[in-house]
Parts: sequence; structure tokens; C-alpha cells
Amino acid sequence: MTSKEAIQKFKALIKPIDRLLKMPHGNVEFQKWYRRVVMTLRHAYPSRIKSFASIRFALGRYYIAEEEWKAQRAYESGLHSAKSFLEVLVEEITEYGLGEGDSPLDVGCMHPVVEDVSKKAMKAGLYADAVERAFKAINSRVKKMVKGRVPPKTDGVQLMQKVFSPEAPLIRLADSADPSEQDVQRGYMYMFAGGMSAIRNPKAHDNIEIDKNDALRKLYFASMLMYKLDEVERRKWISP
Repeated sequence: MTSKEAIQKFKALIKPIDRLLKMPHGNVEFQKWYRRVVMTLRHAYPSRIKSFASIRFALGRYYIAEEEWKAQRAYESGLHSAKSFLEVLVEEITEYGLGEGDSPLDVGCMHPVVEDVSKKAMKAGLYADAVERAFKAINSRVKKMVKGRVPPKTDGVQLMQKVFSPEAPLIRLADSADPSEQDVQRGYMYMFAGGMSAIRNPKAHDNIEIDKNDALRKLYFASMLMYKLDEVERRKWISP
């Protein structure tokens, strides 16, 4: 998310606050608005989530009917604080851009390992390096999952074709061996092998430059493969 997009989203979240102030505490519209603020912070400025979470919109305890006015006052006070928080955030992003401590990646769909190995290079504008690191992480993870079952020097395309072979897979990527599931196995084998051949290896051997958007597309693809490996481990699909 760019600074301009973040500013637009936070300004859009400021607008409903005056209307919310006229509603009783605990209303559905407030709950929807609160979730939107949290989701926007998570994508645009995650380092500020704790600050927003510290704003109190309720008494934080059980209260008797006679204290209803106190609950409403806490709700309204929280909204005023939230409005000031968002206004300051807009001013800060306008002047300085998104915080240095925040990820340049859209972390909503990015696998945490892919984000971790690539974010430093992404921040530095080394987009090809970021992508290369993500696919090297996939290669290393697959090697570890089949350690001792393939020759140590087996790598890249050869590794993926060996490990995910639909005929004799070391790692299954589908739930059974019927023909339709074999098609799934074969398809993922091509995707893993293709990632090593078309995306990782050219950067490893040639001086290729890519832009940020292209890098993000490739990192999302790497994330999809990483999440598939998570599923393999969760379902225990590694052949004995």
C-alpha cells in the first residue's frame, strides 16, 4: 500500500466518527468501523495497531443500569481519541510517508517466511533479490522435509520433480492417489519446478531487474507454495 492510498483510507475512516458519536455505545456500525480501522492499520501501518488498541471505548467492567451514562461517555471519549489518533496518523504519513518499521509488503496474504526473508531487500528496492530469497527459502524448506531421502546435491527443478513426482511422490500434495488427485499432484509439481526454473534461477545467473509490482506478484506466488507446504506438514502428507 502506498502512502497516498493509506492517507485516503485513513481519511475515509475519520468521516464516520461524527455520525458514530450520535449512536448508543455497542452499536453494530461501530463494531464494523472498528474492524475496518484494525484491518487498515494491519495492511498500511502495523506498528500503530497497539497504539490504537490502547484506546478504550468501554468501561472495561460490568456495570449497573444506573451507570449507563458512564458507558456512553466512555464510548464517546474513545471515539474522540480515535479521531485525534487517525488525524495525527494522516499528518504523519503526509509529511514522512509510511513508517520505516513497517513492511513494504501487503502482509494480508503474504506467507510470514516469505515476508521475513524478502522485506529487507524490498525496502532497499532490490526487488529481484527479494524474489530470489523467497524461492531459495522454498528450495531449502523442501530439502529439509526430505532430508536423507534424496542426494544432497539435488536442487531446484530436479529436486521439485523428484520430490513431487505424481508417480512416486516423497511429498504428497493431494489427499489420495486417484487420477484426479494425481492431476493436482502433477500441477503442483510443475508450479514448484517452474518457480525454480522461471523465477529463481534466472536471477541466480543473470543480472535481471524487476519493478516492485512484479516482485510482489512473484512473492504472492512464492507464498502460495509456502502455504501448500504448511498444509503438507499439517496433514502429514510426507511419505514414509
